[in-house]
Amino acid sequence: MSEVTLERLHGADRCTPALDEDGRVEMSRLCPQDIRLSSRGLGWRVLNLERRESEPDDFSFPAGVTEHLIGISLAGGRLRVQPDAAPLELAPGTLILLPGRTPVAWRWDTRISFSLMALDPRFLEQVAEEDFGMDAAEVELQASVRTSDPVVATIAATLSRELLDARPGNRAYAESLARILCVHLLRQYNRIAPKDDAQPVSALARPVARAVQYIQTHYAGELTLEDVARAAQMSPFHLARTFKSALGVTPHKFLIQTRVRNARALLATGAGRSLADVAESVGFADQSHLTRHMKRELGVTPGEVRSATNGVQPGKRAARLARMKQLALSATQALLPGPTLRSPEAAG
Repeated sequence: MSEVTLERLHGADRCTPALDEDGRVEMSRLCPQDIRLSSRGLGWRVLNLERRESEPDDFSFPAGVTEHLIGISLAGGRLRVQPDAAPLELAPGTLILLPGRTPVAWRWDTRISFSLMALDPRFLEQVAEEDFGMDAAEVELQASVRTSDPVVATIAATLSRELLDARPGNRAYAESLARILCVHLLRQYNRIAPKDDAQPVSALARPVARAVQYIQTHYAGELTLEDVARAAQMSPFHLARTFKSALGVTPHKFLIQTRVRNARALLATGAGRSLADVAESVGFADQSHLTRHMKRELGVTPGEVRSATNGVQPGKRAARLARMKQLALSATQALLPGPTLRSPEAAG
């Protein structure tokens, strides 16, 4: 890291921020004496909150900062955002958005108090791609000043409460709010407004096809959503949404259906394998696990499927088991996805 020294207006204090390799300032290390509250030590990865109180000051960062900064004024004050700009009269709730890499030349001659949210630019690009199908080149927040933004103010206030209360799960909560904040910023402050919340089906078909292919190949093993998401080249969060949008079921539900479908195929062969062996071979933990899911998906038990398939229909149960066989066959067909997805190779 390189460093630059910034003189305070009154000359008595000094701020020595660290710079990245591109000369941008790391806000977390700028004027730490001004920080009254911070989430930096809590492991919040994509969005952090600080409360700062700054005495009159003056600084310039030609290369900008490393994060997108969203400030909410907590009191009155006066701020000049560019050397030749008119002073901005601050009031509680005033919003200032400073995108990363935006040159900074600020001066304020009054004490100012504000909440500052620092957002990871890579996470904003990820949300833009996943939720709006936007390329990174299309993500370009505009430096802005608004008298208020109720959505941003609410997010900042909620993060402040999470920080003060130190509740379990606050990192996950903060990251959920970060996604909401990203969507709002892209809708309201991006140079190019998103066209639609939903991606076109053509943009979803290929990753969903990869996920389907992976599940159908590895269903007998221990699969997690993270495993399938890596194969689909999507985040787990986005895969869960797009998979259900495309096929009408979640990846986990599709995995269960695939296991049930393959278990039924094994039972239909009449090879004499035990139900416990069939359950294990298709990825279920045990026979009871198989029985529970097959009953739920097909309306019949593995034993009933085997009996119906083998034609073991003594006495009065003959008609009933024949009907069960037909129901099982029909239900199995119903488990197949509607429109057939082509393989990733064919889709390409």
